[in-house]
Amino acid sequence: MNSHEGQKRRDLRGTWPRALGSLALALLMILAMRWALFEPYVIPSGSMLPTLLIRDHIFVNKFAYGLRLPFSSYYFVRWSQPKRGDVVVFRSVESSDIFLVKRVVGLPGDQVLIRPEGLELNGKPVETKEMSGKEVQLLLSDWTLQAKDEAINDFKIEMEVLDPVSHPIFIDRN
Repeated sequence: MNSHEGQKRRDLRGTWPRALGSLALALLMILAMRWALFEPYVIPSGSMLPTLLIRDHIFVNKFAYGLRLPFSSYYFVRWSQPKRGDVVVFRSVESSDIFLVKRVVGLPGDQVLIRPEGLELNGKPVETKEMSGKEVQLLLSDWTLQAKDEAINDFKIEMEVLDPVSHPIFIDRN
């Protein structure tokens, strides 16, 4: 074996570990971005019609309200709070495997009433308009829309938002 062949083997021995290291670093960076910066979701139902359609793909900005520790609800720094009209993604109370996509209607201290006549916010009715054969509610003069669920007519739902964590809902069949 001449010195040229020995040099070539030595060079190739370091190539695979470097390539695998580069691949691992790239994969770690992609996962870190997904965990910390944004996350993709698919809309599973029509609860956000007409704003979001079934099977729409969305990316959620994980920095919208602050810098959070991945895989937890702990915020290092918060620079904003949810506002009326924001579309938010959160885990279902019934199953932590299910994510819900909803629009913020009430804020801490607000009283939200959902009645057959429509939505009330702090004792004032929220304006409704006809759009594409579906009744939708214009939220506080914003251009944000929330579809009205027809099944709501069977229930009287009263909800008062007390703080950002707990949201008691009282349902009365009448």
